[in-house]
Order: sequence, then C-alpha cells, then structure tokens
Amino acid sequence: MGPTPSPPKVVDLFSGAGGMALGFHAAGFEIAGAVDFDADAAETFRRNFRLLQPANPPVVLGGPDEGDIQQIDTVALGRRVQPDVVVGGPPCQAYSKIGRAKLNSLSPGGFREDPRNLLYRHFVEAVQSWQPPAFVMENV
Repeated sequence: MGPTPSPPKVVDLFSGAGGMALGFHAAGFEIAGAVDFDADAAETFRRNFRLLQPANPPVVLGGPDEGDIQQIDTVALGRRVQPDVVVGGPPCQAYSKIGRAKLNSLSPGGFREDPRNLLYRHFVEAVQSWQPPAFVMENV
C-alpha cells in the first residue's frame, strides 16, 4: 500500500465566514486559503478553520488591509496555496432586482456606479492565473 494522497486544496475568494468552504471541508477537501474584505467575517473563518484543520490551518487574508481582492497579488497567493479548486461568491447586488432598487434609492449613480459590480472579474482573473481543475462561483 502506498502513501495516502492528500485531499484537494480549496481557496475561497469572497469567503465571508466560510459557509461554502465548510461544505467543501465536510466533503473531504482541505481548505488552503480564504480572502474576504470584511475583517469580522475573515476572523470567524480563521477561528473556525483553525479548529477544523489544526495541523494545516488555511491562509486567511481578511479586512480592508489584507483582504481587498483588488489589491492582492493573486499570482503570489496561488503559488503559496496551490489550489485545486477555487470557490467564491462575489458581491451581486447589481445583478438582482431588489439589490438594484436599494442601490438606486441610496445614491444618485445607483447600482450602475457601485464599485462592487466588477469584483467578479478578480475571481475570473484568479481562476485564469491559477488554472485549477475546478471552480465554483456562486451568485446569490
């Protein structure tokens, strides 16, 4: 009998507190990394996955200083965590009727000028750069 192969590695972009990563972990994947702009969500992710994977906790980049997907060197991150699967749920307010209506009521530019509209492109760029065998992008 040979050595046991290591489980596929997942990186979760726009991770939030880690719901999607938790599902992948439950299915036998190793969570290698996560990125989220919200510092509290990233800290929740970090704490939970330290408990779930104490021998190999994921790299978690969180908060406006570390977790801004627009500022992250995705090439360097990919070399660091070497994902087999990239998952994530970029912001989608401008793609839903309710989100558009709310954004239109809050500012003159409405949903058309919301800078979050283009964040999905960073997910696509990471997938193109890392060339994982699989990815899952959720638009809630």
